Amino acid sequence: MANPHRGRRTGILTLKRTSEFKKVYEEGRFFSSRHLTVYALFTGPRTRFGFSVSGKVGTSVVRNRFKRLLRECCRALCMGMRGGHDVVFMVRRRRFSYAEVPTLRTLLDEASSLFRKAGLLA
Repeated sequence: MANPHRGRRTGILTLKRTSEFKKVYEEGRFFSSRHLTVYALFTGPRTRFGFSVSGKVGTSVVRNRFKRLLRECCRALCMGMRGGHDVVFMVRRRRFSYAEVPTLRTLLDEASSLFRKAGLLA
């Protein structure tokens, strides 16, 4: 049987529907840093992530770079997380050029700091 995930990186579950994002925004707690705002809501047995990057942040290349970097942050941090949360990353609104996008190390440091504040790290 062929691997259904061949060619794709796996490891994190994501929020897909607008209603799922709205529930986290309305009922969850939020924590902010220089580049990110993290919304977190306890929901049950598994942890899912969502990414919200507004068009005001930059071009599609910049927005997609942010999402790729944030997915890597989730992969790095999810092993030490407490389970059962829906987490939404929102990039704070500021116009970025491609060269101005923060590095993975910067976003990883900010995300881990926000996860600690939110009580998501074990």
